[in-house]
Amino acid sequence: MGLIVLVAATGLLLPRVVSAPAQVGIGQFYVPIIVVNLSLVFYVARVFRPRNALPDLLGDTWGGPRRVLVDLGVAIALFALVAGLESLAVAGDSGRNAAVSALLPHTVAERLAWVLLALCIGFAEEVVYRGYFQTQLGAFSRRAWVGIALQAALFGIAHLDQGAARALRIGGYGVLFGIVAYQRRSLLPGIVAHVALDLAAGLH
Repeated sequence: MGLIVLVAATGLLLPRVVSAPAQVGIGQFYVPIIVVNLSLVFYVARVFRPRNALPDLLGDTWGGPRRVLVDLGVAIALFALVAGLESLAVAGDSGRNAAVSALLPHTVAERLAWVLLALCIGFAEEVVYRGYFQTQLGAFSRRAWVGIALQAALFGIAHLDQGAARALRIGGYGVLFGIVAYQRRSLLPGIVAHVALDLAAGLH
């Protein structure tokens, strides 16, 4: 329960960026976000402990070219679907909200930092939500769809700082990513798509 509360509270880091003085570079705010996300991965995967669960959470790896091509194709399709839906939603909302806009990079240094941020968040959120939560909640309920639904709900709650409408959309995207992880028995397609979406959001 404590971990769920901690995960849901990570979004509280973002409003600090919105209220930060304009003269303070936002790059410094990327560091705590990266630290929190990687710390969650280390915790749920038991990294550096006798039983490292990270390989199990990641699932099937790319054992051959066919697997690589299929997973990359799935990742591209997932990226295109989410990016298209988000473009329509943003257009309907007349632009990005303040929490999202304030986090985006502006300088060259911030753009470089954004690449690292996107890599860390894309990896960490897939491991925590689609890897750990989906697996644990699905096993606890003995229903895979329950695990998919609950991890998606937690995913949306963790983004409530971006507004209820956007958090609801993000929860919906969490369902899509959860289905992909379940069907492919791997987090790799979701990680690739997630990183690509975050990169596109900051480097467009």
